[in-house]
Amino acid sequence: MNSPEIYDNRAKLEAIHQDIKRLMERSNQEYLDLMFANFKKDFINALTSYVKDDIESGLEKSMVDPCQMRKTCKSRFKEFLGNNAELIKCDNVSKESIDKKRMNYLK
Repeated sequence: MNSPEIYDNRAKLEAIHQDIKRLMERSNQEYLDLMFANFKKDFINALTSYVKDDIESGLEKSMVDPCQMRKTCKSRFKEFLGNNAELIKCDNVSKESIDKKRMNYLK
């Protein structure tokens, strides 16, 4: 019972067991990371969609009426807000990117 082969086999089985355990832990972590990434993407898409849908009604009730420039201003603001709503999808938005967008719409 105490032969070197049995100890060697036990050591190999223990090593295989540890490898399988590490593989399962890594797979679980990768699965959780994937689930979190998908949840984040779905949530951000829903939020962006909500913001874009709210632009029209928000502008409609908040803009001065009557005004001869209402249509023009509304379309410009709608375009500006719609493009900026896309920034929600970015993980990081640099100050330069914001300044560039601002300058494009001030022209």
